[in-house]
Amino acid sequence: MRVICIDNKNPIHPELLEKHHWIYEGEIYTVIDKKWSKNGLCYYLSERNFGEDSAIYHSKRFIPLSEVDEMVGVEEEDFIA
Repeated sequence: MRVICIDNKNPIHPELLEKHHWIYEGEIYTVIDKKWSKNGLCYYLSERNFGEDSAIYHSKRFIPLSEVDEMVGVEEEDFIA
C-alpha cells in the first residue's frame, strides 16, 4: 500500500530515531507490514526497512494513496524472463 506522509512532527521516541529513520511530509512511502502497538496501528515502511533496526510509524501520520499492496507479485515478476 502506498501512503503519503502528512505529519512528521513529534515522534513518540525521538531520541531513538537516527537520521535515516526520519520521514518527511509530502513524501510517498510503501507500507510493507502493519503492527498494532499500545499506541494504535503502525506501519513498517519499505523505504525505511533496516531489518531488526527498522522503526515503526503511526498510521495517523499518513494518508493512503491506494489500498493495493505493491509488494504482491514482486517475487513472481523477478522469476519471469
